Amino acid sequence: MTTISIVAERHPDRTALVYGRGEHRESYGTLELRSRRIAHALRRAGVAPGDCVAVWLANDDEFFDVFWACHRIGVHFTPINWHLHPDEIAYIVDNSEAKALVAHARFAGDAERVLAGARGLERRYAVGGDIPGFIRLDDAVANVPEDLGLDAQLEGAVMLYSSGTTGRPKGVRRPLTGKPAGDPASVLAIVGLCALFQITENDRYLTPAPLYHAAPLIFTQAQMRIGATSVVMRRFDPEEALRLIEEYRITASQWVPTHFRRLLQLPEEVRRRYDLSSLRLAIHAAAPCPIPLKKAMIDWWGDAIVEYYGGTEG
Repeated sequence: MTTISIVAERHPDRTALVYGRGEHRESYGTLELRSRRIAHALRRAGVAPGDCVAVWLANDDEFFDVFWACHRIGVHFTPINWHLHPDEIAYIVDNSEAKALVAHARFAGDAERVLAGARGLERRYAVGGDIPGFIRLDDAVANVPEDLGLDAQLEGAVMLYSSGTTGRPKGVRRPLTGKPAGDPASVLAIVGLCALFQITENDRYLTPAPLYHAAPLIFTQAQMRIGATSVVMRRFDPEEALRLIEEYRITASQWVPTHFRRLLQLPEEVRRRYDLSSLRLAIHAAAPCPIPLKKAMIDWWGDAIVEYYGGTEG
């Protein structure tokens, strides 16, 4: 079995997630507890295996609490690109047939418009503050005992939306296996990414990109399945990325060519200011990387630079 429950049992105090500049840290024990209580709250609210839970969050503290809750009760987890127009967000909530929506209070100003276009939504939860018509997620889990176990745990799945080539965003609905949470066959491809790149529980992984994209979400999920530590940037800032690599002795990371370009635009004295010697793996994908750009990164980061190809629709 490959699930955070096993990691939490063995290493409850190990850091699973560091958000932003370190203002929020979450141990595997806390992640296990939070996700289990949210899973109970969703079940009590009528969310059943095969349903969908949409999340309207940035790289927020609660993101993976909800993610793992969904992956314990056999439902689809749909992260929404929060940069989209409210009408597009409403379309995704409606098209995904989401039974529940978890949203951050920073989006409260657009919530009414989104809800007007989401016909099948039954439960609405707010984090980070209040949203009219939403229940605070903390209130929803308040009456779930911390020691309450969760039976019949089923592996969930991610349902991402691709821009497609025409019209509205297209949902990529991956089939649910119906297997127990952490079933090896169900998560082989995800955990296999770590094996492919020789990432182990001793690694420290940096994700500088939005978690609503496939690669950042899947790779960060994979780190937690094997017990590694992930550092999640709220927003990308090139110098801050270098500072985090130095501070947390980051060993593995994933980028896109735009990140590389912005890193290389930093003054030479800024780039030389930080110790990046711990970084052994800098995976990049998502778009073609111009040869001069890639050569410049190899000159700087050496053989840590590795390219791979994939797609949300794959």
